[in-house]
Amino acid sequence: FTELVGLARRYPSPHGNRVAIEVLNAAGEGRAAHRFARAVIREGLGGTGHDPAVWSAAFPVHFAEEVARCADAASVPHGLLQALVREESGFDPAARSHVGALGLTQLMPRTAFALAREKGMPLKHVGELLDSRRNLQLGAFYLGQMLRRFEGQPAVAAAAYNGGPTRVARWLKEKPIEDLEEWIEEIPIDETRNYVKDVLASADV
Repeated sequence: FTELVGLARRYPSPHGNRVAIEVLNAAGEGRAAHRFARAVIREGLGGTGHDPAVWSAAFPVHFAEEVARCADAASVPHGLLQALVREESGFDPAARSHVGALGLTQLMPRTAFALAREKGMPLKHVGELLDSRRNLQLGAFYLGQMLRRFEGQPAVAAAAYNGGPTRVARWLKEKPIEDLEEWIEEIPIDETRNYVKDVLASADV
């Protein structure tokens, strides 16, 4: 599959992109198809235009029913939670970050244990965060908390989800929002600034 993706990248064309995605999906390599489709759009490989196969692979609706249930329970927009999962884990329930965040919504264990206790559904062990349903419940609950804390503003809630609510509250005190796009551009941490842009763009799609 690595060779297939390599060939598609080396000789980009709309047909080659579609074939690579179809083969990867047929082989059960949906996450590889997702990563490749994202690269196709990001890098403009083969002139993607509005190829449905590429866009469907790049913006899948994996776990959509569970995302919707958890989003409703936490009073979170469906598209925002779906976008967060896309950017956090690429829809991989077993995702683990280099800093120890786990699962679809990439929760840190300490945060997850506190959220679970607050929700009255305590975690018995950290491995539960690799269960997609459990992880989505807690991730949606945390995102909902950030939305309520920051007056329902998705961009600010996403920044808090990534960079931490205390840090974001300090940024808002130092620079209140007058123009949202300008505020996003002036987020002082590159990772958080890019994350917010990616989540909002993904939610729009």
